[in-house]
Amino acid sequence: MKMARIDFSYVNLSNSNFSHVFNKTLFESKFESSILQDSKFEKLNLTSVNFKLSDLTNSNLSSANLSNTDLSQSKLINTNFSNCDLQGTNFSYTIIRNANFDGAKVSKLNLNGASIDSTVLTSFTDISTSIDGLNLKNVTLSTNFFAGKE
Repeated sequence: MKMARIDFSYVNLSNSNFSHVFNKTLFESKFESSILQDSKFEKLNLTSVNFKLSDLTNSNLSSANLSNTDLSQSKLINTNFSNCDLQGTNFSYTIIRNANFDGAKVSKLNLNGASIDSTVLTSFTDISTSIDGLNLKNVTLSTNFFAGKE
């Protein structure tokens, strides 16, 4: 059984463990406007998943493939993105607080209008990342965060 393109939108799935999904994939699934607090998505293929307007507070997405995923307007408080592939991920108008991005692959992000607080961003080196309207409060940046920006 392959789990892909499943619609979990508008559902409270707090404390769910998706990490044991057969075939390790939920690509192109929808979690729009879902409550996913304290949930586990470790090591999953979440390519092109829609998490728009979702609450992923205290969730663990470590080592997941989140390329081209939509996390816009979501709440990401104490969320673990360590060692994730975040290439092309949309974080626009998202609240990011105390999140862990250690070792994440980062390029072509959309951070327009995002509010990032008390988070260490050390992997953000790609010049194609869009950061218009970004609010950085108590954020630690790597020395090359704005490398190549004009």
